Amino acid sequence: MVVKEDWLEYDETGQCYFLSPEVLEYKVTPKKQQEALGLGELEDRIVGVLEQGKSIPWWKVAVAMWLFFLFIVVYTVIGTITQ
Repeated sequence: MVVKEDWLEYDETGQCYFLSPEVLEYKVTPKKQQEALGLGELEDRIVGVLEQGKSIPWWKVAVAMWLFFLFIVVYTVIGTITQ
């Protein structure tokens, strides 16, 4: 274990040091244990996500992709003209 310098306090003589009260009062909070998924549960989650993907209106995605492509083209043309 590495002791950081600001964890210690020195007495008046400077010969003796001790842990600061903040360090002594520190409480370690245990991390939440996450449960591993079984193969069946993982498969169910994947199938659920794929089922949700069927309901996406793909025409909106296609329009957004074309608008982004046109933005890149216009941005590039304007950038080359202004140089």
